[in-house]
Amino acid sequence: MRILIISFVTAASFFWACSEDEIPVTPTPVPPKVINLQEELSLINWNELSSGKICYQKFDTLLLIDCNTRTIKKLSESPYLLNMKWNPDGTMITGMEAVNTGLIGTEYLLKGIDTNGVITDLKTNIYFNTPYYDWFPDGRVAKIAENKYVLVDNNFIPLDGLLPTVGYGKLEDIACKHDGNTIMLSLTKWDSISSGIIKQLYEINVYTFSRDLILSGSTLPGMKEFKFKSDDSKLLFLNITPGVSGFWIPGWGWSPGSEGSVQLYQFPSTLLKDGATGAAWSLDKNMILMAYDGDIYIKDLDNSGYERKIFSKATVPVWGN
Repeated sequence: MRILIISFVTAASFFWACSEDEIPVTPTPVPPKVINLQEELSLINWNELSSGKICYQKFDTLLLIDCNTRTIKKLSESPYLLNMKWNPDGTMITGMEAVNTGLIGTEYLLKGIDTNGVITDLKTNIYFNTPYYDWFPDGRVAKIAENKYVLVDNNFIPLDGLLPTVGYGKLEDIACKHDGNTIMLSLTKWDSISSGIIKQLYEINVYTFSRDLILSGSTLPGMKEFKFKSDDSKLLFLNITPGVSGFWIPGWGWSPGSEGSVQLYQFPSTLLKDGATGAAWSLDKNMILMAYDGDIYIKDLDNSGYERKIFSKATVPVWGN
């Protein structure tokens, strides 16, 4: 809970400091941001949101919709967690809380919010120095450390040769596939051959350490917030290129492990005014929830022309079991 302390100046001292021409202005009270839960529920088409649980943020509150029981409730005041995801068994929303550790700077604690709104430290007293992580189905956590290492729980994954020993190089984000064996890793680095910055996407087996280069190039969009469909057949990511925003999916013909240039599809096709803040796959259909320009939309990928706003003044949708 944040406490805001405001110091008021007395009327007498105020007029003493003002000239006769100056009239003090009484601030207009700001009405509270009220959330009507039944109104939120009435906006849903249950043929679109037919299963699972959806969590999203509206104003400073996390809301939870259970598509199976068709109910909604306030989960928690926003704990300001980064990279929110459902844990593997669907019992809590997890995310990284930024903590100022003094001389070390900002580090991150992995926390969870259960469906009753109770907040728990998931890795007690273990700090992460980046907020980028993901879950394997068996509960292991893959994470990026110091923008150049990958750990699965506490086991290092060798990345020899991926980043330059001299010059700029940074790991951007990580995602775990549902097969339990594979991570997707995006990076940005200086390429000595082209003498420029390139972006790359790798698929890496965390047991054999074998790797496949999936995408590579200087004109690729920046890649963050990976989201795999539950059958690993499609990958969705957020474009972080400055001045350009949107969600991108490699072309329908692309399959994980295929190296080379592939066509990328952007959603929506128009320029985003206020940027994109997150996306989530449906569990049983070829649909995604997209948060951009301050609202949440649903997109049916089997019907490319279909896109509908569901929730206004809402961000960061997370769809899970």
